[in-house]
Amino acid sequence: MGWEQELGAKIQQGRETAGLSLRALGKMVGISGEGIRNYELGARVPDADKLAKIGVALGIGEFDLDRVRISIAPQPRTADPTREQLSFDFSGEYTNSRAIVRIRPSAISVTITGLALSRARR
Repeated sequence: MGWEQELGAKIQQGRETAGLSLRALGKMVGISGEGIRNYELGARVPDADKLAKIGVALGIGEFDLDRVRISIAPQPRTADPTREQLSFDFSGEYTNSRAIVRIRPSAISVTITGLALSRARR
């Protein structure tokens, strides 16, 4: 099972545990139920914004995938609970045909099927 399918299975499990239909979760996230189903099947990967909304809607604070952990946490500087932040913790090297992880002294950058996130190290 690839990380896309693993993420999809975790989204589906969380949705079913919450008792939500595809359409209901899609409405909460701002996409169609078919879009949610594509995420669950691993056919598509949610961008950072959609993944944060899914995590909040399902009460999931972390997605552990192979050697990548995606944490969803409210930004401390705002009182707006809809603003979410993703952080990635890496152990070892992660390689996938659809993902590139570059770790440099000044920054960590992640590219997943066209989605690019980077964070300067502190």
